[in-house]
Amino acid sequence: MEVGKHGWYQWQRALSVASDVDELITELQALAPRSVLDLTLQGQLDLASYQRLEQALGVAAGRQRSLQVHQAELTLAPTAEDIAALQADGYVGSVIDDLQRRQQSAADSEVANEALAILAGLLLDQTPVSASQESSSCN
Repeated sequence: MEVGKHGWYQWQRALSVASDVDELITELQALAPRSVLDLTLQGQLDLASYQRLEQALGVAAGRQRSLQVHQAELTLAPTAEDIAALQADGYVGSVIDDLQRRQQSAADSEVANEALAILAGLLLDQTPVSASQESSSCN
């Protein structure tokens, strides 16, 4: 709906695979700048898709007049590969296990999702780049 000079939109999107995230990112990029968007997300994403989504939402928030995102029904479901890539052991590994268990609890799932996403983001920022990745990025 056009109101004044701003488009007002209300979207609901179900996300479950990387292509769903790609489609939403394309829609967000195509949205006219300075729009008002109320976005409700539901579904389940792996860590890589969730992080891409968060980055795209950050970019979209900077382009829009208002972006309200409701993610209570969106679950972070890291794969075994996601967890292994974090290289978390010891206490941090125990915390990740605990957060994954708490995701199953209706009372704690939203907080556990957010905490796991934050922790994973911090751990990925700390993960050293392998020599092969460094050499390929320099070419």
